Amino acid sequence: MNTQVLTPRPVIMLFRDDFRLADNPALNAAHASGQPVVCAFVHDPDTQRPGAIGWWLDQARSALAATLREQGGTLLEVEGTTPEAVPQLAKIFNAETVFWNRRYDPTGKAQDTQTKATLEAQGVCVHSLPGRLLHEPWTVQTGSGQPYKVFTAWWRAVRDMPPPGRCVSAPRTLTFAPWPKAAHTLAEHAHTLPPHPLPEGANAAEQDWPCSEADAHDMLQEFIENNVARYSQERDRPDKDTTSRLSPYLR
Repeated sequence: MNTQVLTPRPVIMLFRDDFRLADNPALNAAHASGQPVVCAFVHDPDTQRPGAIGWWLDQARSALAATLREQGGTLLEVEGTTPEAVPQLAKIFNAETVFWNRRYDPTGKAQDTQTKATLEAQGVCVHSLPGRLLHEPWTVQTGSGQPYKVFTAWWRAVRDMPPPGRCVSAPRTLTFAPWPKAAHTLAEHAHTLPPHPLPEGANAAEQDWPCSEADAHDMLQEFIENNVARYSQERDRPDKDTTSRLSPYLR
């Protein structure tokens, strides 16, 4: 009797500016599928950021790629617009599902809507997860179902809401899908793209805000151990190093 072993179809984890393994709902869902994972990033000219932000994202993406290499995988970087590049990747890998963390800006929302429609027309499932905010925007509304227009009222409503849940740990191990030749060709082209230079006058950023996930956790721990107790009294003192300095990482 012939017994044919079926190779599981891979899933694609699409990174955007969520360059982390811990507390990454889309990555956790991709891992939980039990199928081989393709970790991908699209160099999209429609969403590129100039200046120091572009430099920051380059560094953070490189740090993520290094972390994936430590686990035996590679971040597949390709060039193109997201609505075109992601369906192309799904075809190349014969992917069953694409996972991403939801975007809320107008360009991101429009791109994700178009990308999802194209993928579903190809027979590919799409899972869009909340990985950026404590609460989805449509869950924080006035009694009449409208968005809040006054910060204080909004803050009271959010403060009284139950916490969204515990953070998700990074997957201990990831099973990475092998790349077909077409994927290697796309990656080779993307690697020729020049990195964003650090703008003149922003040299301190490289030392003050190292851009890896581990650095973010170190900075948080430093704040908890040394400064959080004085924060309420000294947060408005620019001459003191009392704030968390976490805003770039949170963003």
